[in-house]
Amino acid sequence: MVVLPRSEIKRTRVAGVLTCILAVFVVANILSRFGGATEIVRIGMFLLALVAISALVLSVLQILAYRKNSQAVIFHEGDRFIIATNFLHEGYKLRFFRDILNEKVTSFTDSERNQWSALERVGFHAVFNVGGVRKTVLLPLCFMVFDEVFVVDHMRRWDYFNCMSTSEPTFSDRGIGPFDLDTVIPQSQSGPSSS
Repeated sequence: MVVLPRSEIKRTRVAGVLTCILAVFVVANILSRFGGATEIVRIGMFLLALVAISALVLSVLQILAYRKNSQAVIFHEGDRFIIATNFLHEGYKLRFFRDILNEKVTSFTDSERNQWSALERVGFHAVFNVGGVRKTVLLPLCFMVFDEVFVVDHMRRWDYFNCMSTSEPTFSDRGIGPFDLDTVIPQSQSGPSSS
């Protein structure tokens, strides 16, 4: 398993875009000079065009294959935290959490799973039920792994932390975010509405 740091992903995306630009330039240049070239030069140009088209296809696939921003929502529920994420297929992140917090992570009961299933309508899945861990320990773990972290307290006040460029949040906003809390928090958990 290879885990690329955020800076490496950005560098790879930039290299992919530059490769696409260079490949298009090479193919366009070959097409403009192909008619006036000798037979041997045409063979070389044809092979070079094949290499450029291959590089273009691979670069486009690489750019499209990279993940979107991973997000985590942390719900503070008394002495426990519910962690929901929008990326279930990034299993290495979930294994990282389970390895670090091992005995602090418990399974959801069927009623709890049903209670938090409302998250699935907005693309999040409740993955961890963590108890006995301080918020000051849990947040840095989330900052290291996820690009965006939302923290919702029991009074429905919430913070948004942007960790897209570093493992420490570059900025945080209190009480704002890209989704409506009424659709995210299950009805039984909703407290007084925030102002």
